[in-house]
Order: sequence, then C-alpha cells, then structure tokens
Amino acid sequence: MPAARDWRDKFDYIIHDTNGIKGVKGEEEFPLSETEYKSLNPEHRDTDCGECTFIQDADTLFLFFVPRDTKEKATEEPVFVGNFTMPNRTNHSGFYVFKCKNCGEVCVDYLHGYTCEVIYISVATSARNVL
Repeated sequence: MPAARDWRDKFDYIIHDTNGIKGVKGEEEFPLSETEYKSLNPEHRDTDCGECTFIQDADTLFLFFVPRDTKEKATEEPVFVGNFTMPNRTNHSGFYVFKCKNCGEVCVDYLHGYTCEVIYISVATSARNVL
C-alpha cells in the first residue's frame, strides 16, 4: 500500500481488540504494530494545527483560558470557549462552558456525543447534561 498521511488514507477503519490492532480495507485485515499505529495517528499537539491550543487537562482550561465574566454568566446553555487538544489526543475538540443542570456548578467540557440530544458531562458530578 502507498504511504499514508493518516489511517483514513490507508484503511476504512481500525479495530482495537484483545487480538491487537488491525487496519481494515474492504474485506481485508492488516495487523498493525503499536509503532505503525502511532505513526498513522500522531498526537494532535505534534501537528501544525493552527485552530487549537494544547492544554494539560480540562481544569487547566477552566482556570486559565475561560474568562471570569464567561464563568459568572454561565447558564445551562453551553457557550463555546474554543478548540483545544490534550495529551494522547489525535484531534482537537470544541470546549464549552455551562452550568450543570443537576448540581449548579459551572463546568467546561467538550461534546461527548449525541443521538437526538446533545450531551455534555459535568466534571464535578459526572452528570449527563442533555440539551
């Protein structure tokens, strides 16, 4: 196979299971070493992305990157604060500040997924905040 920029150029998807790591193209599976996998999935902070900032964790983001007035005005409706990446991430995520519907604490987090609802997780209580 030709050289690839990342795994999407080489495989349809990647399987991580008890048998190791495999790239799948069509019906064919190709075993990948940890080194090969990491070369296809570099940490995002090691890329030249100009759209995000590297942070150590969400606490660092909350303390140093979210302005005080944004925290003070937080409601249950999430407000975008920027794109950030953290250690061992292969992409960046949009982070939002919001007030937890369950405990009332102001939190900062990224979108954890959605079906018909948008889900943010309260770091303090691990409560799902569904919008």
